[in-house]
Amino acid sequence: MSELLNYSGLVVGVIGIVVTVFVAVRYAERRRPRAYSLSRVVIGTPSDAPQPLQVLFHDRPVSRLTATAVWFWNDGARAIRRTDVPDSSPLALSLSDDSGPLGIVDMSVTRTSRDAIRFSAGLSSANTVRFSFDFLDANDGALIEILHTGTISADIRFSGIILGVSRPVLVRRLKYTWRQLPLALVGVHFLDPFSRSSPIVFRLFHAIALVFAGALASSTLSLRDAFLLITPDGARRSLTPLLPPSQLERVMQALFSGAFPFVLGNLPFFLLLSVLLLIAAISIHGLLRSPLPLPRTLLGPPFRTGSGSSTTSPAT
Repeated sequence: MSELLNYSGLVVGVIGIVVTVFVAVRYAERRRPRAYSLSRVVIGTPSDAPQPLQVLFHDRPVSRLTATAVWFWNDGARAIRRTDVPDSSPLALSLSDDSGPLGIVDMSVTRTSRDAIRFSAGLSSANTVRFSFDFLDANDGALIEILHTGTISADIRFSGIILGVSRPVLVRRLKYTWRQLPLALVGVHFLDPFSRSSPIVFRLFHAIALVFAGALASSTLSLRDAFLLITPDGARRSLTPLLPPSQLERVMQALFSGAFPFVLGNLPFFLLLSVLLLIAAISIHGLLRSPLPLPRTLLGPPFRTGSGSSTTSPAT
């Protein structure tokens, strides 16, 4: 029993250290602006379309129309204020595309974490969106939808200076990864992790996995002696009270004289315990994260159902 308590204390201690370090690094008092993007094709002219065919958006001819959603928020614990952005280096998003010229035909701020931040954005050039805000507390930010004539692989670059932020802000592309797997396993639509309920389902899945791994680890520790039976010494100690010496030697020879004697010792025990600890660590990590690297305040449909108006008509 004392050995079980020692192992349990060791496991709890290691998990506690890992969680403490993660929380200390994750929620340190600092500004941490972050940005993610996701693009989809709204409409385009097929390559084999007849020559007179023309796509119009607000009576403007376009070869294609792509919607790009950009999430920008403060992922740190220290607030970002308007005074932290010098007037000489305002915050902006610039789009470019290797396939050819790119132009922004429309943009709007479709979602903010709250009205008090007074987040606003507007076009400063044909391919640049400039934005500002009064302040951004932790998880405060906005979702900007940009309609442009580039492809879904168009490059988005952040520019501007935020005092106290030394690292450049990279606009990462939002991708579906293994983090959405728990949502699929419990029946939530795999391609719709933007629902506000998805973080709850995600954390519930990891909580159940943590309880399951803890219960199995406890059972494994209590059955450690059973693992030792596969060693010669363990088998001899267990069989000595049950068999006479002559029969015991014959049984031992039959068990451990083969080509692959069972001499693994503690290896299966520690291997299984390590796997359970790994599952527990992943579950704890999942409890502290969301299925998407976005704040819950900005979750929701990334694109508007109807973005402007477009028509397809023959050119005159």
